Amino acid sequence: MRYFPMFLDLRDRPVLIAGGGEQAAQKVRLILRVAPRIAVMAPELDDELAALAAEGRIRHVACVYDEAEVDRAVATFCASGCVGVDAWISARIRARGGVVNVVDKPRLCSAITPALVDRDPLVVAIGTEGVAPVMAQRVKTMAEGWLEPGLGAFLAEMARLRPVMAETALAPDPRRFWNWIMDGPRARAAGGDLAGAVAEVRAAIAAGAAPAVAADGRLTLIALPEAGMDLLPLRAVRRMQEADLVVHPPETPAEALELARRDAERLAVSALPAAEIAQRAARGQSVAALVPPAAWDAACAAAEGAGLSPERLFAGRAHPSHPDPAP
Repeated sequence: MRYFPMFLDLRDRPVLIAGGGEQAAQKVRLILRVAPRIAVMAPELDDELAALAAEGRIRHVACVYDEAEVDRAVATFCASGCVGVDAWISARIRARGGVVNVVDKPRLCSAITPALVDRDPLVVAIGTEGVAPVMAQRVKTMAEGWLEPGLGAFLAEMARLRPVMAETALAPDPRRFWNWIMDGPRARAAGGDLAGAVAEVRAAIAAGAAPAVAADGRLTLIALPEAGMDLLPLRAVRRMQEADLVVHPPETPAEALELARRDAERLAVSALPAAEIAQRAARGQSVAALVPPAAWDAACAAAEGAGLSPERLFAGRAHPSHPDPAP
């Protein structure tokens, strides 16, 4: 990974767009969502930018290059259409460690602008380091379909309830309470009943527990695919992201462990510690165990011997010992 993903707070910070044509206008449309202090540096502006300048929404700097403007900006986007001008601006900004993006010129950038899915306050940024913008757009399309248009309004309502949640003892724990919110009330809001969804969450907060959340723990056995982590079923990925503890063999690929929550506990062992997992499940914890094919039968036997009834998930097909395939 060459570029570190980070979100910048540009409110009330000076932003510079170099260029006055369509590419510059595209950047202005994007940046106006978050930064009202935009200067557009170009001898002339196209009709769209000229109208924005007349409305006072952007400030026109009527020249090709203004050193004071370049040095003042905390973020600069170059779209002048002239490689020489853009390279000159980029070199000055990078020399002082500033943030600069040059349209279609990754080698001149200290930052790149990703494809965005905007469900404010939820924002998804998709980057390909400038090498595959078509792929980024395809992923964006997938995310747009998964994240319903009204999700932002629902999340904004949940944000207003956060202080009350923080002062309330929620059963079985806050993270599972939030999982219930995303599985239940979110679906209600997506169906058009935002007020009902908010009322449902308020009632659960008042009761101190979500009605559909069980306090019991869970063990999920996940068969490690031999041909790559992209073969894992979506449910397996979700179980890893929900798990309090991820049990895995010492030789587990890093790409598999990256699917787990960052704050999940990890335990590298050669054999399934069924007794310890049973104790954790009794305390309401969720455990995801990554199991190599050769150890599958032994892991299932150990879990059942400890009195556990694990969920079993496989890549693409059922394990011979357990013919029910995972969705």
